[in-house]
Amino acid sequence: MALYPSSNFTGSLIPTPSTNPVVASATIGTSSSQILAANATRQSFSVYNNSNRTIALGFVTGVTLTANYFTLIPANALYEWSQEAIPTGAIFAIASGANAAVQISELNP
Repeated sequence: MALYPSSNFTGSLIPTPSTNPVVASATIGTSSSQILAANATRQSFSVYNNSNRTIALGFVTGVTLTANYFTLIPANALYEWSQEAIPTGAIFAIASGANAAVQISELNP
């Protein structure tokens, strides 16, 4: 007995490969700022925290280190979101101190 029944699905389960990666640098401070614009075709994104500060990422302009965030990125660490349910709205960030450098990558078809 199969775990999943067969179907008449004729599409591909493999996503369209990215041919348009976007790589950017940003400096995050103690005020919330947008680091990725809304993008309906986003396939994945990653943020590398290249600083000794903690970075919080959120979906709203009011992201803080204690509220409205979906992840905290510690110093010198990478966060990557490459799931099927990728958020396509803007991404905002705030740091635990001034001048936190980040590297941002976004993959698009």
